[in-house]
Amino acid sequence: MEHLLFKRYVNHFGLDLKSNDIVRDSKYASKILNAQYSIPGSIEKRKGYQAHGPTSGGLGNFTYNRFDPSTNTLAREFITVDQNLFKYTPTTLNVAYSGAGASATISIYFDTVTDQYRCLISEEQTDVLDYALGLGFDEVSPVTIDDLAAQINAITGFATTITGAITTPAALLKIVRAHELTTESIDLEAGNWTQVNSTVSNPFSSYYGVRHTAEDFENVSIVQINNCAYLSNGYDDVHKYDGQTFYKAGLPTPTAPTATIGASGNITGSNYYYKAQFIQYDAAGNIVEGNPTISATGYVPSAQQLVVTLTNSVAGSGFNTNCATVSGSQNNVTTITVNSTHTLKEGDTAYFYDAVTLGHVTREVLGVSGTAIAIAGSDVTVTDDAVISNNLRIAIYRNKTSAITPTLFYLVAEVPNDSFNATQTYNDNLADGSLGALFVEPVTDRSPPPKGKYLTTFQNLLVVSGSRTYPQAFYWSDSDGPEYFPEVNQDLIQSPNGNIVTGSGVNGPVLAAYTETSTHVISGTLADSNYRIELKSGDIGCLAHDSLTDIEGTLFWWSKRGPYRMTSGQIPIPVGITDNGGRIESVMNQEGVEDALLYQTKRITSINWRSQNKWVVFLPCESTTNSNRHSNSNSIVYAYDYSRDAWLKWTNLDLMGGIKEFGSEVFFQERRYSTAVTATNKHVLYKMHNLNDAWDYQDNNAAIEMVYGSAWEALDQPSVLKRFLEVRVMGLDQTGANTYTVTVQQEMNYQEDAPVAEFTMATAGGGYGLSAYSTEPYGDPSEGVARHELRRDRTRSMRVLFINEQEQTNCPITGWELMIAAPYRNEFKK
Repeated sequence: MEHLLFKRYVNHFGLDLKSNDIVRDSKYASKILNAQYSIPGSIEKRKGYQAHGPTSGGLGNFTYNRFDPSTNTLAREFITVDQNLFKYTPTTLNVAYSGAGASATISIYFDTVTDQYRCLISEEQTDVLDYALGLGFDEVSPVTIDDLAAQINAITGFATTITGAITTPAALLKIVRAHELTTESIDLEAGNWTQVNSTVSNPFSSYYGVRHTAEDFENVSIVQINNCAYLSNGYDDVHKYDGQTFYKAGLPTPTAPTATIGASGNITGSNYYYKAQFIQYDAAGNIVEGNPTISATGYVPSAQQLVVTLTNSVAGSGFNTNCATVSGSQNNVTTITVNSTHTLKEGDTAYFYDAVTLGHVTREVLGVSGTAIAIAGSDVTVTDDAVISNNLRIAIYRNKTSAITPTLFYLVAEVPNDSFNATQTYNDNLADGSLGALFVEPVTDRSPPPKGKYLTTFQNLLVVSGSRTYPQAFYWSDSDGPEYFPEVNQDLIQSPNGNIVTGSGVNGPVLAAYTETSTHVISGTLADSNYRIELKSGDIGCLAHDSLTDIEGTLFWWSKRGPYRMTSGQIPIPVGITDNGGRIESVMNQEGVEDALLYQTKRITSINWRSQNKWVVFLPCESTTNSNRHSNSNSIVYAYDYSRDAWLKWTNLDLMGGIKEFGSEVFFQERRYSTAVTATNKHVLYKMHNLNDAWDYQDNNAAIEMVYGSAWEALDQPSVLKRFLEVRVMGLDQTGANTYTVTVQQEMNYQEDAPVAEFTMATAGGGYGLSAYSTEPYGDPSEGVARHELRRDRTRSMRVLFINEQEQTNCPITGWELMIAAPYRNEFKK
């Protein structure tokens, strides 16, 4: 019989689930689990992750790239949300060495023997501390960073400094390998969450209350525009985060002001009317104005004052009502004594009347106590009961004397909003000639944004859709600002199947709007209502707004048929195309699947992992335990390597709480039910490894199971018997863990999960295992080739599966060769 060599190392293109085993091209895999492709094209394990922060938020996260106007610097923040908003605030443990030793090293690592993280400190090659840190979560009394610091400080020559929360679990510190402290100290970092200032308790309580019961529950939608983050969930009002405070977007319309004739003064004339308007100077540098209202009655003073009554935005309204009232008159101070009911926070901008400058001033709040606030800048003089707001103002406008109903109004004053009282009065004693700037009437309505589940930014406008009241509608803001929503700025997405809006996203020059079964594009300009809505597909829709991802100008999303994409508003096409459709469309065929295996598509999450050239999509499966809805282990991640046009399948990743890039790191949050401490859902923060060594290949405290199945080999003759003789495996990529063992399973005759033979193939070389760390080039050189005989039954077809479940070990496979004994005669055999 003739011996043939089949070479399988030219290209690897991932999964093709749309083709059957007989016709599938050999460049595609028949099975992939937790594998990916290296830059040179070898098959290797996907990267693992480490627990990095405690459970908070977990109902959506976002990278907020805020420009700080006070310092003219970019201050990036990672935020997450549940019924409150939290921001990532790392805790650092600085470890320094001042001893006389020539060497002192520190390592934080996961110990597979004791199944926990450990801190190892060595001095002069002698271990002086080997301290168990636990896992950092699901523990009643975790070892804290403060506990670890105490252990290190007890060693002569070592000292620590903690910045941040000392109660942060020490096991959450990022892995570090043998850092040399005689060269420089090290900042070990773990994640933590700090609740952002808000003006009401639990501002997203309506949304949070249905998280376990609403079938269409989705993560919070978050976008950034005008240097603010805007958040919406469909149940509560749209909120904004300006880098300082979390509060309702937009401003209310005040009740019409009234006035009475007061004491003698400077105003003489007729037909005096007043207008009032809320104005918010936010912490991101924006000025937001509400709708003005006008008094119903004209006033006729004669050398008198006018006492104007204004309505305030009161505490509990959800707007930015942080406030204080001065307790006793105070001269030339920078620490102001205030009533104990005050709600100002450090970092707020205090707005109040200063008798030194004879006008209203703004000052940063440097610190607060129960009865005082410290402000930046020069001394101020304040009077008893004077109001200090967080730069929320009420603008008062008045006309000049007029014989008819006036049309021109001028600024009288901008007074601080008093959130502790429903109304306040202002004594107007300005003669007509002393009035301020002319009031420019808003051309359009400045009502706050409507409620909706989805936010998008398009043409520098904020777009809201997914209204629970009007589910086919979408709304867009006025060109004057993203918080102004005129009633006329709305339209309907009318699907041919009558479905509701399920998401929206920008695709180059157009806005894409989706239902579950249709794709629409909106072109033109929304700002001047010169637009058109066009149906692009009546069969392809989007299942989850959070699946919409822009990748290099192409919009990707997940539909009932699987993954689709669109460029510049063209007709949608599958992601990863074969001759008969998308290569993984069959994953959406779930007819007859039990509940625990059903994809809960409304809660799909995704990310463009730019540094890895991958679109990562999480398809959650759910269970309910003790009335808690949570993801379960049947959930799957499909990753599309768009640099190689390859689909990958990953497990043991729970991205249900959201996944985002922050700096050079990728973070995600789970939604897992835990009974370890309290019976509730957990939203532990995890960080994908980017250590570039063996530690990358570990899922926190679990090994990564990598499986790669070749295509079924039949020599294009699946009915003809042949013998498969040997396999030769090549692993030519040098990695930080170059000693590994591949388990090879041999299967025959298209019978999956029925191996007829199993053997292991070990590679040579040592990587970090044989040579001393840092004394050899990265990853020791090795031959990188192993061969083994196959079971030599006469068979019609055969495939090999490469398996590795070693902890903290990669398994690079550049390719393989099969030696096959071809049949002497091509004929059917009985």
